[in-house]
Amino acid sequence: MASPEGIEAQAKLIKDESRFINCGQSRIFMAEVHTIFERTLKANPLLRTDPLSAVRAGLAQKIQMKTMLVYRPNKRKPRKCGSAARMSEALTLHHLEYSQSFRVLWMLEELGSPYELILYTRDAKTMAAPNDYKDLSPLGTAPVITQGDVALAESSAIMEYILDRTPNQSLRPAIDSPDRTRYLFWWHAAQGSMMPLQLMMTVTTISQKRLPFFMRPFVKLYVAGLEALFIQPRLTRILVKAEADLATAPWFGGQTLSAADFLIAFNMIVGAERGMINETDHPRCMEWIARMRALPSFVAATEKDGRSSMVLSY
Repeated sequence: MASPEGIEAQAKLIKDESRFINCGQSRIFMAEVHTIFERTLKANPLLRTDPLSAVRAGLAQKIQMKTMLVYRPNKRKPRKCGSAARMSEALTLHHLEYSQSFRVLWMLEELGSPYELILYTRDAKTMAAPNDYKDLSPLGTAPVITQGDVALAESSAIMEYILDRTPNQSLRPAIDSPDRTRYLFWWHAAQGSMMPLQLMMTVTTISQKRLPFFMRPFVKLYVAGLEALFIQPRLTRILVKAEADLATAPWFGGQTLSAADFLIAFNMIVGAERGMINETDHPRCMEWIARMRALPSFVAATEKDGRSSMVLSY
């Protein structure tokens, strides 16, 4: 049996040779590997003669570990790391699957800004964000970014924060630009007018599905009235305005791609996938969606997100 000093020396050698230990498709960050290593040695004394085997045996326990994917745009593949990344001085996007944080991820890819990406998975039963995500966000909702001691929520606030710290970016028309007013309108309409209506439709749909069956007919009547009298007329007016503006310029921000396009992209793509926006009534909106999806930044963001759609199914 190897001495404690020998084991420590071998463990150090493993760490010094590579930041990663690969086991099949799993890639575990070394700080986490060390934790698994220590735990496995304690539980399985016979593995002390082969520290690398101890690490690999510990990988079977990785599901119990708190692990998150982190992406740094420096051509390296995503890696796994522990929660220490939350306190990083680097801009870190805490990305919840099937959420509005996709728009932030997408814009970061368009800007080519350095950032870290930590992915979170929704609860399989409730589809809610995990508790550690809720604790991290000032509002308990997605998206959220951290940078040093800063923890910031709200899509538009986060995107403004990023743009303020990105020199020479072109995603906000200048104050004296003829596109400035249009840009401001859609920048605020996306979250102030359109998203609340879509959220109401989502909530009412989910509520109907989760209610006791004997209550559903009554609630269905109420929801139908709410959508006909309040939600749909307002949503229709927004989409009519969108069709009119997109007839005069290709982007919501005017003649060039802007942050307003990335902000409203989530609304529009979700609307299209759920049938609120269609080729017959909204041809220019659908053409705009196709232009957005054709951007290389969309392909890159989708790859990092790891999902075929940003839309939550319920």
